[in-house]
This record gives sequence, structure tokens and C-alpha cells, in this order.
Amino acid sequence: APLDDHVLASRLSYFLWSSMPDDELFAAAADGSLRSEDGLREQVARMLADVKATGLRRGFASQWLGTRALALHTPDPVTFPGFDEPLRAAMIAEAELFFGDFMVNGKPIGDMMTPDFAYLNDRLAQHYHLPLPGTATPTRTPLADGSRRGLLMQAAWLTANSASNRTSPVARGRWILEQILCTPIPPPPPDIPPLMPPAEGQTQREMLAQHRANPVCAGCHDLLDPAGLGLEGYDGVGAERDLENGRPVDVSGALPGSTPEGTPFSGSGELAALLEDDPRFVECLTNKLFTYALGRQKKLPDVPHRKAIDAALPEVGGTLDGLIELIVTSPAFRMTSEKAQ
Repeated sequence: APLDDHVLASRLSYFLWSSMPDDELFAAAADGSLRSEDGLREQVARMLADVKATGLRRGFASQWLGTRALALHTPDPVTFPGFDEPLRAAMIAEAELFFGDFMVNGKPIGDMMTPDFAYLNDRLAQHYHLPLPGTATPTRTPLADGSRRGLLMQAAWLTANSASNRTSPVARGRWILEQILCTPIPPPPPDIPPLMPPAEGQTQREMLAQHRANPVCAGCHDLLDPAGLGLEGYDGVGAERDLENGRPVDVSGALPGSTPEGTPFSGSGELAALLEDDPRFVECLTNKLFTYALGRQKKLPDVPHRKAIDAALPEVGGTLDGLIELIVTSPAFRMTSEKAQ
């Protein structure tokens, strides 16, 4: 059954703005404009261009890109003396502004992996060893090929998925599988031994290889570890590094694929190139945004509507704003599962 026009207006407003409708959206509900797909598209375009669309990036992107977790994360000041609150704030701003840019820039979602820009201020650019933009305010900064750029190289999620005093390839691998690929991870078996920190002089790779030697642990870690180990070129606060305990860092990794060994890559650049064209990335983001928009988990009746969104997305350029529009005009968003009276 179709939602009441004012209910639909509220659903749309809380999806895009995390706030109640404004007068123009209330008026569209009152005059019946929201009953048509064209009317909904007009409102989506207007609302995404409004400053209130910060509600979507602060609501959805803070969960997806780890900025909410970063706000609560406490790097060890002895291990990482350069980490401070201005750097934390710059990391959070970079991730959320980056997502917000794709809401309106008309670029394909895959470009999130290899964009030609980043949101930097002097503090974050210094952390990334990039030229300083000359501002304390995070600013859209053009970047050349080969620069540190893109979603996978952002320090927010890299830091949030680290231990307080070291990296965590397991947590980073889990983040890639769950947040980027929506790959199901089996639950750990009962009474599994704890994952011990590396011994003195031991690398994370060596420690995890020892852990995976236990068949009980290998089931999960054979899936999680390879993706995270490929990002060991970034330390526990997302700064680039070449050495770990005085030894060259090995950044070889693999993504789950059609073979038991997966698809190999070396470092974040190769991983970004793989994921840019991997349809699992766009499908995963679609699933997450679809669930966020509806405020509930996907149900069986939603499946054909999700498939229709996947089929139509290339026709609108594969962009984030196009995806948002397809979700809003979907029957799953515009209707209720209750039977019409």
C-alpha cells in the first residue's frame, strides 16, 4: 500500500537530512507532488544540494567509513606521539566530506577508490606527506595520479580499525570484507584461544601466520588476514611506513575470489584498482544504503526491488546521487508492506 504523502515526506527527510521536512517538502506532500517519480526526483536533487544533506553523511557515512568509531578510539600517546585531536578531527572531516562530494559530483561510485581529489587541511596533508593546501579548514584539493588518495587510503577507518599501539590486520581485513564487499564471515568457534600480540621483534604477518597454523583459527583468519595484511604499509594511525620493527614491511595481500588463494594484490594502490571495477563494491554500498534508507533489514519482498535498482544503476551513470534517487523511487521506499484496507 502506498505510504501517506506526509509519511513519505518524513521518510525522505529523515533519510537525506536526518531531520524533519521543511516547508517546501511539506507543500509537495500536500499538493500530491510526491506521488510521482518526477516529483520525488525533483525533491531529491533539491535536498542533496541543501546544507542539511550533512545529515546523510554524518548519519550514514559516519557508520560506513568508521568516523563514529574513530571518535571513540584512543591511540597510545607513547607509541603515536604525533596523534592529537586536530588530526582526529581532520581525519573525520576528510571521510565525511569525501562521501558528501560524491552525493553531488556526478562521478561513478567506483571512482571512490581512485579519485583525483581529497579533502585536506595542513594538519592532515602533513600526516599524509602531501603538499600543504595552506588552510586549517578541510578543503577539496586536487591530487595527481600516484598520490595518496581514495577511500582505502583514508586514515579515519585505518586508525579506527587498529589496536591502540599497533595495527590490526584482522580488524582491517574484516572492515574491507564487511563494509566494502559485504562478504559473510563465519562466527568464531567456541573457546577459541585469544589472539596474542606479536612477540618482541615479531611482525604482525609472522604472528598471524602462527595463529593460522591452528586449524580452529584458520577458518576465519584465512578469510580475514590476507586483505588486512596488504595494508600494513600504514601504521596504527594511518601514517605511511616502510619498516616494522626495523624490517621492511610486506604489503602482499589477497581478496576473496573464485579460487581458495583469492585475488592477489600488493599494497593499497593495487587493492584500490581491483575494487574500482569490482561489482561487489557497488552492490555492497547499495545494500547498506538501501537498509539505512528503510530503517530496517532487507526482507524477502524487497529482493525484486533491490534487483531492479542494480539493473537501473548503470543507466543513471552509476553515481551515488543516482543510487539515492533509485532507492527513493523504489516501491520498497514509497510503500508499506501492510495490506491495503
